Amino acid sequence: MGITTGQATKLNKSNRAAQDASLGTAIYNLQSGSHVGITAGSYLVTSSDSAGSSISIVTGNPGAKGFTTQEFRSGSPVFINRYATIDTGSLVITGGSASSPWAKITTADVVNWIAFA
Repeated sequence: MGITTGQATKLNKSNRAAQDASLGTAIYNLQSGSHVGITAGSYLVTSSDSAGSSISIVTGNPGAKGFTTQEFRSGSPVFINRYATIDTGSLVITGGSASSPWAKITTADVVNWIAFA
């Protein structure tokens, strides 16, 4: 089931997390196949990524102002605290250590992402 243009407009007005982006329009465009300003991908966390405290994913979308991510560990969705930002098209996800509130980034985690303008 998709969303209507009216629902997209309401979502645009109500979504504070997307800041200056129009998430409702992005979702509507994804379902209609016209995804100008939207990039998406999947990122496999490497051992060098998990040795550090953050990963940087180049989205190829320098105008991106909003994003969404979903992470998987061993094939199952993972609902964990992470701090994520987007800056000039790069999605930066920060994991923590045992003493931080952010969950540690683990080798072989998979991050699916969508970045939109």
